[in-house]
Amino acid sequence: MVSFTFKIAYTEYTMSYEIPDSWSTRYTFLRIRDYIAADFDITNCYEFVYVNSIPISYNGIMEEYHAMSNTLLNNENRLIDTFREDYIHVFYIRFIEDDDYEELNGRIIAI
Repeated sequence: MVSFTFKIAYTEYTMSYEIPDSWSTRYTFLRIRDYIAADFDITNCYEFVYVNSIPISYNGIMEEYHAMSNTLLNNENRLIDTFREDYIHVFYIRFIEDDDYEELNGRIIAI
């Protein structure tokens, strides 16, 4: 199992998960979004910042570091091939839009 901890950016709200190491990285990040949305009671409109990859030389606000690349998020390798099992991997959840975006700008309607 690989340990992931997620923290909503600019808050103290965190949640940790143990993820099967045989899952692909792509499947992990697609599937974990459902858990995060439910467990944090948030919309599924956010991106991840991988805290462990932020260089020590970075002088900015940690939550404002670059979001994870699509190349990594869509990696088909096993999770264990990318993320060490003996390490806690920490991610910020950074909202892409405001919580009330759809209230202000309309919603998707199934037809």
